[in-house]
Amino acid sequence: MNTSAHPWLAPATNGSTARHDAAPVLPYRALLARCATHWRLGLALLALSSLLLAFEHVVREGMRQGDLRRIAVATHANEQWRCSVISQRARRDSCRALLTTVAAEGAVGAQARPDETLRR
Repeated sequence: MNTSAHPWLAPATNGSTARHDAAPVLPYRALLARCATHWRLGLALLALSSLLLAFEHVVREGMRQGDLRRIAVATHANEQWRCSVISQRARRDSCRALLTTVAAEGAVGAQARPDETLRR
């Protein structure tokens, strides 16, 4: 049997080609190829997990902005209703003008309520 074809079969001290109890001896290049494969796999897993975390962050931020938008629309509708139930026409027009100004500034519902402003 040719032992050069099988590097893990080395001649024993007594001349036989029995298998040693030690781990197989791998050529240096094969060992480097194994390590390179593990590094590539590790980097691929790291990149994949980073992409998943970024995607999760984007989805959560989109959900948060959607909730804020829904709250802003509901608040604006509530303020419009409050303005529409005012009995005096001058105060109602003033309330709607104030509501339009606040909406134009981008702070829907963040300013003082129109009926509170008119009481002062």
